[in-house]
Amino acid sequence: MKLTSIAYSLLPVALASATTMVDLSSRGDQVFFRGNITAPRVDLLLPPRRTFDFTYRPSNWCGNAYSGVSAWITRTSVVSVNSTGGIDTGGDSFGVLWKYGDWLQPYNPVLNPPTAGAPPATLSMPDFTSLGIVPGTVYFHVVETAENCVNPWGGSTQYGLASVRLINT
Repeated sequence: MKLTSIAYSLLPVALASATTMVDLSSRGDQVFFRGNITAPRVDLLLPPRRTFDFTYRPSNWCGNAYSGVSAWITRTSVVSVNSTGGIDTGGDSFGVLWKYGDWLQPYNPVLNPPTAGAPPATLSMPDFTSLGIVPGTVYFHVVETAENCVNPWGGSTQYGLASVRLINT
């Protein structure tokens, strides 16, 4: 009986997760597979110009040796990537605050990226005061790009999105 009540209490969480996955995979070029941002941690307090650790573990759902990754900071939570691998903020003109860059992330840590550099080990929180952005919650996102995937949607490039909430102080 206790096992049944635990299962029923977890059912809404499981259904909410499934709904999110369906929503993220509703476009042919965006998939629900995503890697894991292991640094920075959720709700890390970051004043302007403070350096923070950056570590991302790619999902590698496509089976490539390398995944393209880009890192972003937005003012709002993001649930979508546009068709070119950029962040879609739903029309918020100040939604995207910063793009750190594009890199090649090896799936196997012993591999070195052949052309573009690997993601840096640290990044720095930009100073948003010139934009009139007051301290508060911002979101750090990593878009993972997989090329030459065989998939049921017909496209060969797919994007995954991982996010963590940060506190800009």
